[in-house]
Amino acid sequence: MNTTDKRKHQRIPQRDAAFIFVEVPPDVDGKERKVFGCMTADISEGGVQVSLPSQLAPGALVELRIAALKPPTTFRLQGKVAWAQKAGRNPSWHTGIEIIHGEDKYSQAWFDYVRAVQATLAAPAIFRLRFCDISKSS
Repeated sequence: MNTTDKRKHQRIPQRDAAFIFVEVPPDVDGKERKVFGCMTADISEGGVQVSLPSQLAPGALVELRIAALKPPTTFRLQGKVAWAQKAGRNPSWHTGIEIIHGEDKYSQAWFDYVRAVQATLAAPAIFRLRFCDISKSS
């Protein structure tokens, strides 16, 4: 982890379908929006990054429903908008959502899922290291 990075959890690139349900109408452009369909850009045990069509105010409480394909699972998590940044010239906002974990099955299942994705991404690198070690000793 980068020493200047303030995150507690490593981000993992992962695209899963997600729905963001806004509990408090924090939309800064004054329009009333309740549900956003989107894709995750990255995930971690502590949060997700998504792109949304409008800005949500930091601190806004949201409900996340994330549909993972492998294995097919839907997570229902509570979250809080941590930050929102305009996506260049695109009419969208990169939005970081901190997951507020509770003592429920969804929180533990989310931890397990993130760790499984992380292990899958790390597997090829481990294989290459072991293969190189074996070929050097021959």
